[in-house]
Amino acid sequence: MKIQQVFVIGMREELRALLTEAVGRVFPEAVLAVLETFAQAQARPEAERGVLILVDPAASLVAGARTGLDGSGLLRWPVLVLVSAGREPGADALALGPEEWTVGSVARGLVYAVEKHALVRDNARLRGDLLTVARRVNHDLRSSLSGVMTAGEVIKEVLSAEKPEDVELVQPVVESAAEIARLIEQVSFVAKATAAPNAPQLIAMDELVWRGLSRVERRMHERKAHVVHAEVWPMVSGVGAWIEGIWADLILNALDHTGVNPHVELGWGENEAEHRFWVDDRGPGVAVEKRAGLFKPFNRLAEPGSMRGFGLSVVQRLVELQGGRCGYEPREGGGARFYFTLPKA
Repeated sequence: MKIQQVFVIGMREELRALLTEAVGRVFPEAVLAVLETFAQAQARPEAERGVLILVDPAASLVAGARTGLDGSGLLRWPVLVLVSAGREPGADALALGPEEWTVGSVARGLVYAVEKHALVRDNARLRGDLLTVARRVNHDLRSSLSGVMTAGEVIKEVLSAEKPEDVELVQPVVESAAEIARLIEQVSFVAKATAAPNAPQLIAMDELVWRGLSRVERRMHERKAHVVHAEVWPMVSGVGAWIEGIWADLILNALDHTGVNPHVELGWGENEAEHRFWVDDRGPGVAVEKRAGLFKPFNRLAEPGSMRGFGLSVVQRLVELQGGRCGYEPREGGGARFYFTLPKA
């Protein structure tokens, strides 16, 4: 980013020579301009790439300068604040106190402000791109797969009447399309969660457990599963849609790794800092040598029941975005326990 202007709001005469030299050292082509108000800076053409230096500003001025956007919706200004002793620079502001009012310190502060600003803008662009891709992938690919699954179901109905013995030849196509659709949904979901995180809210966990179970009801029926859960659940702080998805994925994981007529248990506990939730199954568990790779994407996608691979990495990401942890431990008496935690509000 080539800096053309450095705007100073709140200039003091004893700082003029220092700021002029510091600006000339790091931005030799830039013009130092003294402004009376922030509105004057906002009125300048966006094509004039500029930096703001605020001297003993009010908190509202710092907030306005640090959150001002350009025409593309990205942060417009790199901001450096100079504050006298006893003054507050404002939350998260890049600020230099009187002991740092030297040419070298101010020059370094300007460079850091510009570099940080560039990183923030690049990050915002990437988040926007990620969100756009997630939406397009989810919409376009899932629409195509829905057509495949619908056609497969129609073919199954026709064959069941004419050639019942051939129905099983179509079922793998339908199941594979459904798995791909679920994979696309997971990729899109975690991409959108990463690009545009939601603020946590206080919500009843029993509702989220019920919604998670509802999402996998068909699989539970197919597997003739017996699922039991705690009667009482706590209120938690988190993102409801994410927690619902976490429950659904962990329950599905248990159903797919416990053979016929699986028995699955959902429970919870707590300590002073966090709530801990888990899904227990009575399957074979996970071999010691394979536990380290459980939450790595694509670790076991090639194997039957591939949830322990990509799906668990999605769970981990959604839990971490809410400040929690997730993991695996052997179930007492045999089987597996997958758990996640959420910090208390």
